[in-house]
Order: sequence, then C-alpha cells, then structure tokens
Amino acid sequence: MTGGVRPVDRVGGIGVGLDGPAGELPVELAEADGVGAVEDDRGQLCDSDHACTMFADRVGRSGWQIGLADRVDRSGLAGRVGRLADVTEPGHGVSERWAHWRRTVDLDEYDARWTRMAADGEVTHGEADFVSTMDPPPSSVLDAGCGTGRLAIELSGRGCDVVGVDLDVDMLAHARRRAPELTWQHGDLATVRLGRCFDAVVMIGNVMVFCRPADRHRTVANLASHVTPGGVLVAGNSVETTADGFRPDDFDRFAAEAGLVAEQRFATWQRGRYDDSTYVVSVHRRPKP
Repeated sequence: MTGGVRPVDRVGGIGVGLDGPAGELPVELAEADGVGAVEDDRGQLCDSDHACTMFADRVGRSGWQIGLADRVDRSGLAGRVGRLADVTEPGHGVSERWAHWRRTVDLDEYDARWTRMAADGEVTHGEADFVSTMDPPPSSVLDAGCGTGRLAIELSGRGCDVVGVDLDVDMLAHARRRAPELTWQHGDLATVRLGRCFDAVVMIGNVMVFCRPADRHRTVANLASHVTPGGVLVAGNSVETTADGFRPDDFDRFAAEAGLVAEQRFATWQRGRYDDSTYVVSVHRRPKP
C-alpha cells in the first residue's frame, strides 16, 4: 500500500485498506452509507458478489482502489474479505469468458486503438451510424453494455439522450472519465431497473456472447422492458456453433417472449445482407398499442 492509505473499520473487526491520493478519506466512503454497500441492514458484512462489486464501484468513482485487508477477526469472515480483493480483478462478476478477455486487454490501449483507426480514416462509428439512420431515428438510447463509452459518447454528440450501463467497473470508470457529463449506471443487464424507457436499447460488442449463457434469456427480457412502444432492441453479436454459444434464433425467441417483433437481420452494421453469416445485427421492435 502507499502513503495515502486510510483503513476503514468494518463491523466484525475487519479493516479494508484503501490506496489513493494523499489526504483525507473521501466523505462518502467514511460515512455510514458508504460502508453500507458491503453491510446488510443489521450491520453484518454481506457475503455477496453484488454487494462487493457495488462497493468497488463506489470506491473507484472516488479515485481510490481497494487494497488488502489489514486485519481480520476470528469469526470466519476471512473468506468474505477475500471477496473484496477479488472484485478489483478485471471483469469480476460479469462472466468467466469476459474475465478471460479482460485479462488480455489494457483499457488505455483499447481506447487508443479506436483513436488511431479514426486518425487513419477508418470507420469507427458504424454502430452509431446504424442507430442514427434508423427510421425513425431514436431520440433516446440505452447503451446496454456500454464498456468505455464509445457508442454512447458518439450518439450524445449527435443529439441523443443517452444512458450507458455496464457491469464492468473498470470500463465504466473509463467511460465516466471520458464523458463525466453523461449518465453512467453500474448494473447487471439482466436485473438493472432504470425507471424509464428508451426509443432504442442497443447492445454492441458481443454483449450476448460474453454474458453468462444462463442469463441471456433474462437479459433480453429485462432490456426489452426498457423499450418504449414503437421502439427497438438492437444487438450485434458473433454467431457461434458451440453448445453454449450465441445463436440468432435463440435471441429471436427470447425477444418474442418479451413482446418484441423481429424486424430485420443484417450481417454488418453497414446493413450488409445476412445469409448464415458469422456476425448478426438483429433489430426487434415493440409494437405500438
């Protein structure tokens, strides 16, 4: 740990070290509600990936990082403290497949690659072009699985009301740094409730491929519930043939069960013809009453 460490005492005699800039611990972490992200209503430490991930997100937004526990009592909570350390691993809590990919990626280089491509004259916003040229063009967009914010930031620049949601706290932190004026929500696409609907809910970057196979049905159902009448759910994914791989027909079935109607399939974001392609862009619409 570094010189900026301040221990945060926890119920049960647990101390979690926070590495960060020198100075006082951010108020929102020192106060009771800051600690509450990892404690239940009785003040007991939550043995929950979700609770720990939410705490990590709160820490990250304050410019601090979770360090090692500096002490542990003897009441059997050592394993739970370990969970707090685990949530700082890339891709924690999303899926094993996502975590494997994240371990191979430097996020600064990931963003820089897109910048270099644009400088070289390559098309880097095909997804945004697709969305903004839909008929009718959406005025509000949920970027579901927003990552570092490439789509949301571009669509915002084109006049859309955009909200970005992602479960990966590191990617979400990059998005917040790039565009702090936009709304970025940490959440699981299978369960997050935003309290509003959108003209378009858009998933790019193989969101359905990387989420847990068992969560795909729930994810589509939950995202469909955020589509306004007349609005669309748009998803771009690689087509797979493995036992638990992503299949367009499964996606169509999930969407239909959520009340959406299959409208179009393309092989690319440039609306290339789909003919058993290895990539699919699916468009499903919620009928108007």
